[in-house]
Amino acid sequence: MLNILPLGPEYSNKQRAAPIQSVLGRGGNKKERVLLTVTGTPLQDNCKLEKMRYAVAGKIISKEEALKQIKKKGWQKNVVIVVNSPQKGSQKIEQQFVLVNQASFAKRQGLSLMKVHQAAKKSNKELFKELSQGSSSPIIHQNNDFTRLAAERIKAIATGQSIVKEACLKLRALHNDSEKKDAIDEYLQTAEQIPDKLLKKRFQKMLQNGQDLKKLDKVLNKFQNTLGWETKDYENPLASLFENPKEIEFRSAVWDIFQQSKPIAGQGEIVISGYVMSDGKGDYIHMQNMAKKLHKQFPERKIRLIVIGAETHKDKLPLLDQSVCTTNLTYSGDGLYTCPRFEKSPFDEDMSPLIQNADLWISGPVGISGLFDHLYQEAQTKGIAFTEYDTDTNLAAGSFGSKIKLGLKHAGVFTQKVREGSWKKVQNETLKTALFGSIHPKKEAIADYLASHQLLMCYQSNPTFFFNQAVQFSTLSDPGKSIDICFPSKNEIKTPGDIEMLIHKNKLKELGVGSIKWITADESGQQKEISIPIQEHGKELRIINPGILTKKDFKLITLFSAPLVGCTGDHSLVQALSYGKIPAYEIVGHKRALAQNLYDLSVKKFGEEAALSKYITACLTKKLEDFDPKDLISQGKELGESIRENFSFNKHLKGMVNARLCEAKDSEFAAFEAQLKKNYLNGTITLEDLKKQMREELVRKGIL
Repeated sequence: MLNILPLGPEYSNKQRAAPIQSVLGRGGNKKERVLLTVTGTPLQDNCKLEKMRYAVAGKIISKEEALKQIKKKGWQKNVVIVVNSPQKGSQKIEQQFVLVNQASFAKRQGLSLMKVHQAAKKSNKELFKELSQGSSSPIIHQNNDFTRLAAERIKAIATGQSIVKEACLKLRALHNDSEKKDAIDEYLQTAEQIPDKLLKKRFQKMLQNGQDLKKLDKVLNKFQNTLGWETKDYENPLASLFENPKEIEFRSAVWDIFQQSKPIAGQGEIVISGYVMSDGKGDYIHMQNMAKKLHKQFPERKIRLIVIGAETHKDKLPLLDQSVCTTNLTYSGDGLYTCPRFEKSPFDEDMSPLIQNADLWISGPVGISGLFDHLYQEAQTKGIAFTEYDTDTNLAAGSFGSKIKLGLKHAGVFTQKVREGSWKKVQNETLKTALFGSIHPKKEAIADYLASHQLLMCYQSNPTFFFNQAVQFSTLSDPGKSIDICFPSKNEIKTPGDIEMLIHKNKLKELGVGSIKWITADESGQQKEISIPIQEHGKELRIINPGILTKKDFKLITLFSAPLVGCTGDHSLVQALSYGKIPAYEIVGHKRALAQNLYDLSVKKFGEEAALSKYITACLTKKLEDFDPKDLISQGKELGESIRENFSFNKHLKGMVNARLCEAKDSEFAAFEAQLKKNYLNGTITLEDLKKQMREELVRKGIL
């Protein structure tokens, strides 16, 4: 149950990241269900067993074979088999099951996956002995007492880290506060809330040793290393974790001024490096968008991408035209929530000289871990690192750069232009046939469909709650129309039982749904339908699985669909926001800050009682609440316009790059900027003084 070490790339992503629903199946005479996790995630296949049996990597095997494989792989201290006995009501089963999937546990507890992983790792050392008492092998028949014990211990440690980190953030913000002693006393009291005794003791000692302001950074750094937070001992090791708000204001002001300047002259390369995780291609799209933007803004310079993609994407990541960007691409590992650490290069040649010889090096949104750690000097002098939206991964890279965030004082997000289009430009034949009855629909057929149906886009891995949201939204906003949901699922869904695992029948019944029709196409392109009755009277809900959508189709369908969009991950969320849609955001534990920032932006613009603010809260808590559709739709559009105007990473990109190129190439300017920053942080000049002096310096140098 508490398996910590992930498997290597010899196992498929499906085996390592199967959805919870595939395990919590309904029906059948299952006396026992056996799950073996060696990755922190459940097996893909249901195991319907009369007697206890053993499974490794998705295959049911004998106990002897299981022990042999475990010994061969060196898993003796890491593997636990869990036996769950089905009980009435899925909630009770989920409570037993929750620890099998660390991601699910993190999401339920509102913790980051990294915290849960670290907590489980620490807890496992003590708990494993208790779990394996009376057994000669590490294969354990798990009971409810041990399940609760494990859950409580992991939550205690992870929550403790959360309290500590929050306190560290506040302390860092108070770095120059004259009342710092009182602040430390306050957080010594906060430490009493930490449930883990060892963690509490270390934190209290850290605060007491941090009385000397000069030692605070060093003490915080040492403490975070004790917890396993990844970082490097750079000049300011915690800059990316605990940023002074005035430093953010300074940097934003400099970027804005450089955004208006001429491109810094030169023909040296700009290198962008990053990892594409197995959960989607969004990070690759972001890197390509950055490359295309830089190609337009710095036409004299060569742009290069150095990319490692997860094995899942092998031969599926398209290259940009050579005239726009040179791409060095390889595939290795199968990182789902973090980039694997690369001690050896998966490339055929050494990529380090390309970075060393470049004029600028941009790392992210997911930095490549390990491979370029030795390029310390390059990182300090000409590096910019952008981590994923509002997450704390890849902190080593982030220590010499900035974060792509939706916060009120951060670099913003990759916004998209709203372009005109038509349904005729959509290429997906399965969807067009289901909606219009033809792959080449006439204008009249499209108009008839739009007059009688509302289409909602759902790009989520666990869509159950969104299906309820979609029905409620459509019923309130346009009650006379039929409801269709476009759900491009990556999983094979072939039977009524598979579909029932994705829906909440009782809730849909309450919302007035009479039946569900699942529409997809087989390999030959032939349309297939599966119908599931809910109740005798009610609306028909059609769920259409068009398969994997092209980038162009994804944009067009999101644009043409109803104002409510189900999204997960950075790319789909920003797509929805850019188009002024209402984002029904599927929250991942390590991205909870992104949802919180979205809520904060809504509150700042419309207030806490506004329809959009309440709706975002409902998404966070997974509760359906009534709303005024007119207010919700109009506020969604306004928020989208505000984000495109004020929180666009694209609009800052030229300014960021110009500033970093100027710093790296002009030592005189770098010294001027450092002094200007010092004066601003010390309070000897105002923000307006800062902007005026920076403009004058750039005019003097002929840049502005």
